Amino acid sequence: MNYASILTNFPGIAAARVPQDVHFFFEDFRTPLIGNTKVTTWKRTACSGQGATGCAILAGTDDHQELAGGILSMTCEATIADGDNLTVHGEGFQIKDGYPLYFESRIQTVVKAVSNMWVGLTGSDADCIEGGVTEAVGFETKAGSIYIITAHTTEKETDTTLDLTAAVFCRLAFFFDGVDTINFYVDVNDDGGFAFAGSRKVSTTLNYVPENVMLTPTVEHSAVGTTSPVAYVDYILCVQQRHRNL
Repeated sequence: MNYASILTNFPGIAAARVPQDVHFFFEDFRTPLIGNTKVTTWKRTACSGQGATGCAILAGTDDHQELAGGILSMTCEATIADGDNLTVHGEGFQIKDGYPLYFESRIQTVVKAVSNMWVGLTGSDADCIEGGVTEAVGFETKAGSIYIITAHTTEKETDTTLDLTAAVFCRLAFFFDGVDTINFYVDVNDDGGFAFAGSRKVSTTLNYVPENVMLTPTVEHSAVGTTSPVAYVDYILCVQQRHRNL
């Protein structure tokens, strides 16, 4: 495996014949396109009715290359469950037969014991951690422990038994094969090696996967206790085949 991500291993998505073969979302957080109107890319919602300190785009420094390329900082107030939820305006992706999909994000919690995070695709869920998700595929971290989350009305959670490392970036990814399986992967130390973390079969009754429901990229960070935790998001990527496999 290499730093180019799992995406490079899947023909048809990685090597599309022409750009129109796929639709592609990539947010590198270079500009603060966050707000309450559809003029912006992301809609911000305060979690659980709290205020949250908010979100900011970090500026890189000369001696820290890991801050290059755009980093979103998400800071909570010192209140339990306080935090920010960001969803992309317009639900544009779908777990649907014949349409393979790949999602990846690179995140970091500065002090993992005091932060919870959620990242993946949702049906515009605005309170993923405390309120739960109704239509979703993604990951939740709870004080550093990483869980697979899927939901189709009912939420299903699975412990990957993998943990974040404090103040170290981690990559989280999943791939829908366009048939009936979503595989989840974690590069827990951002060293270029993804580990298989689990899978879900597409079934509305057994694995609670939101088949044929429109979804959108979503990220959320909230406080575990009465501290003011900080989390970083380097990028969010989602790409899906545009034309159905026959």
